[in-house]
This record gives sequence, structure tokens and C-alpha cells, in this order.
Amino acid sequence: MVPLSPSIPVRWLVAGAFLPTPSGHSFLLSESALAERFGPAAHQVNVTVQDRIGSSDALLHEVSFATPGAFQLAGVIDSIPGLSALRTLHEALSGTRTLSAEELAGLKSTLGPGLLASSMLSALHEARSSQSARRAALAVLEESLFATARDILQSPAVARLESAWRGLHWLWEHSAACTGLEIEVLDVAPHQLVEALTQRLGSAPLQRPDACFIADELDGVDALRPLATLGENAWVPVVACVSTALAGDGARPASPPEEAWPPEAWSRLRLEESARWLFAALNPVVMMAERQGTLHRECFASPVLAVAALLTASFRDTRTFARLVGPGSGSRAPAVWQPHARSTAATETVLSLREQERLASRGILGVSGCWDSDAVLLGATAPSVHGGRDAAPLPAQLLTGRLLRLSEEFAQRLPERAHPEAVASTFTQAAEAFLSLGSGKACQVHGRVVPTGKTEKGLHVQVSLRPELAGSNLQFEFTLPLR
Repeated sequence: MVPLSPSIPVRWLVAGAFLPTPSGHSFLLSESALAERFGPAAHQVNVTVQDRIGSSDALLHEVSFATPGAFQLAGVIDSIPGLSALRTLHEALSGTRTLSAEELAGLKSTLGPGLLASSMLSALHEARSSQSARRAALAVLEESLFATARDILQSPAVARLESAWRGLHWLWEHSAACTGLEIEVLDVAPHQLVEALTQRLGSAPLQRPDACFIADELDGVDALRPLATLGENAWVPVVACVSTALAGDGARPASPPEEAWPPEAWSRLRLEESARWLFAALNPVVMMAERQGTLHRECFASPVLAVAALLTASFRDTRTFARLVGPGSGSRAPAVWQPHARSTAATETVLSLREQERLASRGILGVSGCWDSDAVLLGATAPSVHGGRDAAPLPAQLLTGRLLRLSEEFAQRLPERAHPEAVASTFTQAAEAFLSLGSGKACQVHGRVVPTGKTEKGLHVQVSLRPELAGSNLQFEFTLPLR
């Protein structure tokens, strides 16, 4: 009998359109792999933004970003000669106690004709003293300078690149010290996602990922159904990003009176058996936030990457998936933003525990931060989309899929006329090792060969997992056909 190795690594598959032109290829997540893929993509990016300085309607800029940390207002200004020259002027004015007549006369020739020059000169003429003139000139210059840099960073091409690079790098930081885990990144366009996943999940059972994470927000409920079917057929949980519109009143302003909750399409999806393998996450996480005077800008990453990071942290620290939620769970966002004057948060919206529970009752994972904290966490549970009472949370469904794929592989390797007792013993030992993940947590797996017909036989498996391993009590049984 061919043995099954219990040392097969845990695998995540993270899919999305990460690069400006998705390659359709995959790579193992590492810091060097990110630099290798994103470095060329972030070199000499052409961006057209509103002209806040000259006399044109729009202005084309070429920007490059060598690292995720280069996506900053100051970095953009440094990389564009015209903006860096204006910052030099800004620094000169900031360090001058009074604005001399010579400086006043030189402003027009330094700036040239255009919107910024006229705005600064107008501010200077309206000032009543040299001190107020300097302050007025600085305010106008600062607004145009940093607003232009913000416009560049918030342009769709740059913003998407920054979000992907920062988000994947954040996930990598969680996995860098985690042995026994491989994270595969699949860079794929939205219209090719299902086809690419079908091919990847069609591999041998033990070569499939333990979970798929779809980083891009999907376009409506109907886009979720094929993913649920793929997960069910491959026995692989799929975590997808959904719009906050699915939250009803749980994570957004009150819905218009005519908008019914839940949407009919969502209710239908929750009734399907395949939805047991589907998990829906919402509420982006802050990757970067910066302010310059009254101007501010933020970079958010997919909540699905947060779920992947939390699972990774659980496996890294406990060798189980159970700490995805509950005591000891949670992680830290790279940054916080200031949605209100006196409070900061690590997610786009702060969900109360009650709001997270409301979302969970609707089959949605509500990622959330806490006020004045960089913490990122889920609620008390991590439910699947399926609306049945027996639906398993994500940690338990991960182990369910892991066992079912092991069973499928076992059946394919089993030689003919194998002795029933040897079959049961070998499978039980492999399954216990495969489910415990090296954590030392006990699990109960019983397998025995049973007749399933006149000449056919099957391996009947009974499983019982405790919360410290599966996140909840998990009991199920199934019969695997044997040849």
C-alpha cells in the first residue's frame, strides 16, 4: 500500500487581477517574488490627472515606484521634476520669516503662467502684511502641490497597483516565519478567473490548495455561484470579496426604503448546498494613510487578504486554523486612517460586535477594526454563505475539505484486494496526522471497510473534531467507494 505523507504543506491560493495587465501566471509568495513582478509593472507608469499648476485641463505624468513604501505623497513629488521644483520653492517660503520684494517679483517667472501662478499672485495681492502674504502663498502652493501628488496616487492604475502590492506584502509578512505553509498568487483577469480556477482545482487532490482567496470584489451575487460550485467539486473552501451593499444596514448607511434585504439572489444562493464551500468577506483594510494639512489620502486592500492573513497567523502561532476567531485572534493593520475628526480605525468601516453578528447571520464575514486601534479581526464566528444550521465555519470547512481530498487520494492509490484492516488502519493514521497539522491536538478519525453492494466495498469514515482544532465541534461521516 502506497503511504500518504502527513507532511504535505498547507496551501493557500490567492487570486486576483494584481498587475496592470494580468499575466495569467502564478508564483509563490515571497518578498523577492513580489519585487520581481511588481517592480517592472510599477516602472514608468503614465498617469493623466487634472492640471492644478499650468493652464491645461489635464497633465500627463510618468511615475515609478521601486517598493511598496514608495507610494507616498513625498515620493511622488520627488520623482517628478516639476513637482520637486515646486517643493523646493515651498521649503524656501516655509523657512523665510518675511517675503522679500525680490521674492515677490520672482514668483511669476519661477512658476510661469497658469492656475497656480495666478492663484498665488492673487493671494499675495490680497494679503495685508508680508507675514500673511507668505502664509497665503504657502497655502496655495501646498494645496496644488500635494493635491497633484494625491491625484496621481489615486488614479485607477496607480491605486490598484499600490493596493495589490501593499496587500500581498502584508500577507507575506504574516507568512514569513510560518513553516509548512505555501501561498500561491494567481494573477488573473476577472473574465478569466473561473476558467483559471477550474484548471488549478482540477489537479490531484493533495496538490489542490486548502483554500482559495479571491481578492477582487465580485460583480454581484451571480458571480459567486460558479465559485461555490468549483469549491464544492474540488472540496476547497473559497473566500470571496463582496460589496458592502450586501451588508444591508450592517456596514453602510441605511438603505433606501424601496431596497429590500436580503436580495432575492442572495437568499437563493444561501439555500444551495454548494454554498457550504463559499465564504463572503467585506470591509477593506487600511494599508497606508497620510495627511498634509487638510489634504489626506488612504490606500485600502481587499478584506479577503485580511481573512487570509488572520488564518495564516492562526496557523503560524498554533498550527491550527481555530484561532481565526475568538480569544487571541486578530492582527495589526499596516496603518490607520481618520474617518472622523478625533478617531482612527484600521478598516474602512468600524463594525460593532453586534453588526458583525448581524452580518454572520446573513452568511457574511465582517472584517473590522476597533476605534483608535490598529487591530483587525473577525467577529465571534466565520460562517459560510450557506444558510443551513449545520453549515460549518471556515476553520472546520478547511479541515473537512482536507480530509475529503485525502480520502480521494487514498482511494486512487489503494491497490486491489488490500486487506480491510490494513486499509482502515493506514487511512486512520494518515487522516489523524493530516488533520492535526502538527499541532499535537487530538482528533478522532475511525475508518472501516464496509460492503456497499453485492461485490463493491467502501471505506466508511467517522470524524469528530474539537473546537481547539476546528474552531467548533465538528462531527460528520461519509463512505468512500473502493475499487
